[in-house]
Amino acid sequence: MAHVEQLVGSYRAWASNGAAQAPAWLKDLREGGIARFHDLGFPNMKQEAWRFTNVAPIAEGSFALARPPARIPKLEEIQPFLLLEAGYRLVFVDGFFQPALSTPFFDDVQSLAHVVAHRPDLVREHLGKYAATQDRPFSALNTAFVHEGAFVHVPARATVEYPVQLLFLVTSGKPVVMHPRNLVLVDREARVSIVRPTPRSTTLCTGPTRSRRSLWVMARVSTTTASNGRALVPTTSRRPSHTRDATVPSTSISSRSAERWRVTTSVRCWRVRAGR
Repeated sequence: MAHVEQLVGSYRAWASNGAAQAPAWLKDLREGGIARFHDLGFPNMKQEAWRFTNVAPIAEGSFALARPPARIPKLEEIQPFLLLEAGYRLVFVDGFFQPALSTPFFDDVQSLAHVVAHRPDLVREHLGKYAATQDRPFSALNTAFVHEGAFVHVPARATVEYPVQLLFLVTSGKPVVMHPRNLVLVDREARVSIVRPTPRSTTLCTGPTRSRRSLWVMARVSTTTASNGRALVPTTSRRPSHTRDATVPSTSISSRSAERWRVTTSVRCWRVRAGR
């Protein structure tokens, strides 16, 4: 419980300082997330959904919120992690969006923080609506700290020719925690592929959310939840045997229903010592 209180205290300090300028609706969303995390606490292996996952190294650890990187990598330094030269990409270093390394597209392929400022009504309509928090403590914790991440919007009947790449890099050598949140909106009859390569490191990303349509879009241990898509066509996904983990390097999505297809990703990134 002490570690839960530590994270709650970290949230209070962050909310009253760096996140104090957020709109009221986003503050309410965060407050609901931290309250739920405080009530749930960390999961344990006695719980059915977590019986194969030991989160003790996280629950018993001490993590500081990641700070902006002291040095931004150069484009040639991240080339080994890029799967394609063409197409749009969003690059985050230590949880912070890096425009110089990214190739955004107006407000449709952008950082979540940018879109919250420039298209708040659209984000408010969807953010926090699909990632379950009632019985998922890591999703609740991610919601409490929601600020930055990827935003992708594909208008109706549009096709994105090349995959959109989401790259999250960690440079800090200290135990830190990051809470990126990705929100993808695909309108009817639209099509897009999203790729999230995961460089090997001692960063651990945890926190499951479950798709109500049994569609999982994951890369190693990042998690995605989708809903309201009646005719979803994932071309490289598989349904996991448990509600915690699955591995999919990329996913192609098309929406053929009259409704918008919505997907939100909750990713908690914790940097821990190798071997733990």
